[in-house]
Amino acid sequence: ARSTSDPVDEAPDPWLAEAPSDFSAEPPSTEEPAAVPEPTTAPSQSSPILPLVEQIRAADRFGDERERIVESWSDRELDITVEIDRVSSTFSSDAAEAYRNGWTVTGTVAGTEQAIEVLTPADRSVDGLGRGEQWPTRIVVSKWDSLYNRISALDVTGQ
Repeated sequence: ARSTSDPVDEAPDPWLAEAPSDFSAEPPSTEEPAAVPEPTTAPSQSSPILPLVEQIRAADRFGDERERIVESWSDRELDITVEIDRVSSTFSSDAAEAYRNGWTVTGTVAGTEQAIEVLTPADRSVDGLGRGEQWPTRIVVSKWDSLYNRISALDVTGQ
């Protein structure tokens, strides 16, 4: 008869952590840490497009609510500043004739995270603008681009 050893009997005793015997160690500090101001992305209330941005942000992302909101703003000229992401040639066949061979400026409405695309006429010199620059312009909102969640607008500066 062969004798097999019991692995449980041969295992070493588990190591136990001991609780500290002195609980009078320094209590946690009751001093409040210095208040760190929250970074704010709230734009200055001077831009006339801010109510539109707020309405879009509050609207249901699905459905046509955002398109209706943008359409309701399409008869207003708005002075805005765009933080430039990119400037490229416009290749849109559905753009008005004056904008077809112009420039497309994409970026965000300054002071917000709202994406915007602005079509400019060919005679408007914007090709020298670079990423991160602030570009003041006057626009008319034309539509909501649901693919990119951005406002599409037409530059009407000087018209």
